[in-house]
Amino acid sequence: MDLANSPGELLDPPELAFESEKVVIAAGILETDRAIKTEILGQIVADHFHDGDYRIIASNMIALWSRTGALDLTLLVGELKQAGIAQPELVIAKAARTDADTHNWREHLTRVNEAHERFEKFFAAKKLLYAIKFSEPLEHHLAVILRTEADNQNHDSRQADDDPPEPMAVSAFHGLAGEIVYEIEPHTEACREGLLMQLLAAFGSCINRTAHFCAEADEHYCNQFLCLVGDTSKGRKGTSWGQIRRLFRMVDEPFADTRCPTGLSSGEGLIHQVRDAIYKPDKKGDLVMVDEGIDDKRLLVIESEFGGTLRSIAREKNTLSAVMRDAWDSKPILQTLTKNSPTKATAAHIAIVGHITRTELRELLSNCDIANGLANRFLWCRVYRSKFLPEGGTLETESLAVMANSLERSIEFARGRGEVRRDQQARELWHHVYPSLSNGRPGAWGMATGRAEAQVMRLAVVLAMICRSPIITREILTAALAIWDYCDQSARYVFGFSTGSRTADRIINELRQRQGMTRSEIYGIFKGRVPAAELNRCMGTLEGMGLATKLSVPTSGRPQECWRAA
Repeated sequence: MDLANSPGELLDPPELAFESEKVVIAAGILETDRAIKTEILGQIVADHFHDGDYRIIASNMIALWSRTGALDLTLLVGELKQAGIAQPELVIAKAARTDADTHNWREHLTRVNEAHERFEKFFAAKKLLYAIKFSEPLEHHLAVILRTEADNQNHDSRQADDDPPEPMAVSAFHGLAGEIVYEIEPHTEACREGLLMQLLAAFGSCINRTAHFCAEADEHYCNQFLCLVGDTSKGRKGTSWGQIRRLFRMVDEPFADTRCPTGLSSGEGLIHQVRDAIYKPDKKGDLVMVDEGIDDKRLLVIESEFGGTLRSIAREKNTLSAVMRDAWDSKPILQTLTKNSPTKATAAHIAIVGHITRTELRELLSNCDIANGLANRFLWCRVYRSKFLPEGGTLETESLAVMANSLERSIEFARGRGEVRRDQQARELWHHVYPSLSNGRPGAWGMATGRAEAQVMRLAVVLAMICRSPIITREILTAALAIWDYCDQSARYVFGFSTGSRTADRIINELRQRQGMTRSEIYGIFKGRVPAAELNRCMGTLEGMGLATKLSVPTSGRPQECWRAA
């Protein structure tokens, strides 16, 4: 498509025919004449429906009719349940209730198809604008983000230890989330990656403990832990959150104003923000409510000084790390086993967004927290200043209002969801990428990305809900993989070639500064303060990671063991 010769209206979002979609669905359900029903179901194209519920109802109606030659509502309800629609009976009843004349279904189907055609042109123009705007080849956003084992093995050549990640692929900016970022980005010095990631985190928190995917016995909800890492304090981390918060104040003001606090310092304090009612016995022994608790269990903690949180975690007997891990896991009850803190929180939905510089993060995140699973519950996102705007941005309130209206519809859609599943094409893609996502990586980088599979699926569920899709499609999963690819590269940039052990890191640094060291010289670095068994483990780790090589040097007596940096 040549943008220069395209009409300007291509860049204006088209009016979608949601009411006509409802009428066509109602006609297919209510029509009793078999010939007409056959005609209706033969002309419907499910992908032309833009309401998520109507699209999946249409798809299952067509499949059921072609398979059985009938449209039994009991069977249809069962099919919709399998497809992940919660309370399908109510959804069908809502679709079948319309004041319009269903005998005019042909006219409404024409509107549906025309609206879809306009939307496809609009979306194609937007995707091309993305490619031009960010100076990326057009095929970059069309390629499926697949990481095979060979790709993983060659990852070192794609990104050196100190090189920042390549820009996030255009395919990551899918659907409404991409449209919102596209509208905001020209009016802020914040980068598009920071805007997108905080939009997804805020949306996943705002919809509450509803949409989720299941991995064996675990339910993964849309609460995300995100850390924006800037090279310096000028990375515009806070600026990007300000833009997203402004949008969410138009959608859900109580959430933006009261459920996005700061000051994360203890596990007990975190639980207190989402606590249940507290009862204590009075003088007669009867339980009396002394604290009514918090009804709204949503919490999006914004830590613009995430270094302070990491310092709190490092304090002795601080329970914050353990509670944060339980919160990400969406444990049914959050509670610390301390005598003086009986507070507990049931069905809490906690998300965290931290802002920190790369230098401070490397200094403060302990090896223990990298290894114990706190780090790999976070999505690590390198952010930067994208441009200079001395006069600030000029984003108009009207543009924000349009985005807020679409976002509000997506939030309402998501709050009625339960388990979200992949469609057949997405399942095929998932089977292809799953082995590479599950492969371990070396050192601290590997420990910080050890939950790749769960993180990708959480991102996919959030993207599906923003797109108002009751299922995860191949395009949505591709977008989630593109986002994860950037987070994976960011983690590599943040943690580099750290082994995850400070002792091993010190050994390899010493080896790099010298031509070689004997085992005795390595022991001497620590002056006897590190046990020999730990040193042996560290040497084995360095050798296993390919960072150090053991040599046998001939002498007049027994050969001497010598180590060199690889």
